[in-house]
Amino acid sequence: MNAASRALALSKVGRHIAGSRVLALSRAQTAMRRQSTYTKPATGVNPAYDEALKVIKSYSARRLIEAKAAEEDLRKAQESGAEADKIAALKKRLFDLEVDAEINDSEVLWNARQGNYDLNRPVYQYLKEREWLGRPLKVLMQRVLQMF
Repeated sequence: MNAASRALALSKVGRHIAGSRVLALSRAQTAMRRQSTYTKPATGVNPAYDEALKVIKSYSARRLIEAKAAEEDLRKAQESGAEADKIAALKKRLFDLEVDAEINDSEVLWNARQGNYDLNRPVYQYLKEREWLGRPLKVLMQRVLQMF
């Protein structure tokens, strides 16, 4: 059996070859890779999970109300010709509230893990920046420093 047919056979059972190593993936990981759309977990199965969803939803609703108020404050500040520092602070506050309202949504986190970023939404901008500040930036900086 050559290497290509071995890799094909192993990938069918949930194993992938990385260099000379064979990486075994769990059934959940292989199912996740095949899944193309988000499906919400079943409710009514675990009361604690259902209660946690209610808490997350109420927290998000409060943050969205605060975000609407911050958006109104920003609009008023822009109309009155406020200082640039104040407007920048209000924009940052609005951004933070919008991110905070959606960051705990399981669909948003699933989309981010799958690489489905809608960069028009602040929460995805935040998640993409956080991903960039992790390993890719560190690797890039390491390579740049090694050049000189």
